[in-house]
Amino acid sequence: MAPISHGTMLASGRQGINTLAELQVLFLGDQVLGLVQALDILHDYIEDLGRLDAKIIVHTVVSNINTQSSQNVSIITLDIQDKAAILQYAKDNDIDIIHDSNRIFTKREIFRNKDSTLITQDAVDHTVQLESYLVGHQIVWNFADPVWHTNWIYKYTHQAGVSNPAFIFISTGQTKGYSQKQMEYVRALANKAMHIEHAREQLYFYLQLKRRANRADNTNNDFSFELTYHLTNYSIYICSALDILARLINDRYDLGYTRYQSFTVAKEEFLRRLTPKRKTLADLLARKKFQKWADWMFVRRNHITHESNLYLTPMIMEREDRLSDEELEQHVDAEFDWSLYETITPNADVAGMRALVRQNLDFQLNYREVVTDMMTLEREDRATHSTQGYIVFPLRSIDEDFAKISDILTRAIANLSKARS
Repeated sequence: MAPISHGTMLASGRQGINTLAELQVLFLGDQVLGLVQALDILHDYIEDLGRLDAKIIVHTVVSNINTQSSQNVSIITLDIQDKAAILQYAKDNDIDIIHDSNRIFTKREIFRNKDSTLITQDAVDHTVQLESYLVGHQIVWNFADPVWHTNWIYKYTHQAGVSNPAFIFISTGQTKGYSQKQMEYVRALANKAMHIEHAREQLYFYLQLKRRANRADNTNNDFSFELTYHLTNYSIYICSALDILARLINDRYDLGYTRYQSFTVAKEEFLRRLTPKRKTLADLLARKKFQKWADWMFVRRNHITHESNLYLTPMIMEREDRLSDEELEQHVDAEFDWSLYETITPNADVAGMRALVRQNLDFQLNYREVVTDMMTLEREDRATHSTQGYIVFPLRSIDEDFAKISDILTRAIANLSKARS
């Protein structure tokens, strides 16, 4: 069993793509009235923009809503304790997100259905998903602070996330008399935090598209290219923020590193130099869980920037009833009008195309998918200095990575803000 990339699949077009003109949401909680009111305001704005390509539709079991005043709500009769009925309704009605505020679904059930329908249980997570849908349509909107015709910076500095404390830190740095160079680092950190949030929401949008394509059995639309692009940005932005934080700390506390030296918050020498000058900050950065995660993020970043790309690939296993070479060649012959192709293409190109088609058909017909959306990495074990191979699932760690970078930046900023000028 070995991971093999389908990145070169011939049938990689976007036939039959659903552009998510309407995001379908099944809301099971009693707080749906507030959501409906918020969506009415949003849809007024979307109408003012003249945008007919974006709309959020709510399906709910709560009946005390005046649907005549809102065209965005569909009241349904459904036992909210009957999980099988809920999932069947979601399948029949192409539901993109189920918001389960009553937490009737277990974590295992949420994971089991992750490829077809997202199930959220936290109000903040649900709101982020709705805003991510709008981000995918290039509509700037903040449900907590709705403003017509605002910009991206306003959105991220006024929503719950890491950008808000990072931008407040700009004022703090000026108050504490940070040097011009230090203020450049502070502003860069704030902008990097904003781009981390934007990349995360782009990822969520393409995952919404991926799930809809999955429900339609549209295997040509796995959105691996788009997800890879935004995953690459996401990983690089996170590590870049950590590097900028390290440079700010180095300059602020005169740790002695020069501009062109390699140093990060995940290196022991950096913490050793920082400890006598700002022990509380050094202790914060020295936590084992943070160090392990930061080290792993830098491994991913270095792999992406210096060695390869972050392409998502399935793990496949060979089928027991695989086709013979002769049978496979018959499928290759039927896949293309090779006679016509040979009249317009040099022989070498024809041979290369046949080999590519054969390889792709071999993957499709002779192997089965075991695990999806994985990637392989190598890293050096610090104790043994031996190289080890790892299988990781970057789409599953989006939330964890965001929680980690948000936590460390927020706490580091709070620590720096308390320091004496």
